[in-house]
Amino acid sequence: MSDHPLGVGGGAYSALSPVYIPEIVAAHEGQMRDVHNTYLLAGSEWGWLGLFLFVAFLLSTLRGMNGIRISKLVFPEADKMKIESIALMLGLIGVLVAGIFTSRFYAEVIYWLAAFGAILKNIQMTAYEEELAKPEMIEEPPSA
Repeated sequence: MSDHPLGVGGGAYSALSPVYIPEIVAAHEGQMRDVHNTYLLAGSEWGWLGLFLFVAFLLSTLRGMNGIRISKLVFPEADKMKIESIALMLGLIGVLVAGIFTSRFYAEVIYWLAAFGAILKNIQMTAYEEELAKPEMIEEPPSA
């Protein structure tokens, strides 16, 4: 990352592994090596800006999912949506923790979980707006 602060592009880490770690590549019969860390992979291939944008994307996604979970809105489907949000957050957090030990930057699961979180938030807001639009039951005063 210090040699290429703007990154070198997708797939470049393994292509440059013979330049930076020739003894390890030679010990593995010339086989290209991988970083085995999602965050270092993002930083080395896409630079500091790419790493920042990736982390900002993840934090924004988790914040959006957490907004659903701690919502104080009360309507019939709210509890179910809170549980679904917790499940999505735990799934994403699990993938992100596994990303410390594996290269998950190009794995679809991160982006699918983020999309599901956005969809769930949209469904929640739509259901809440529909609940607000329902006419309230008002008792009419007894006729005299």
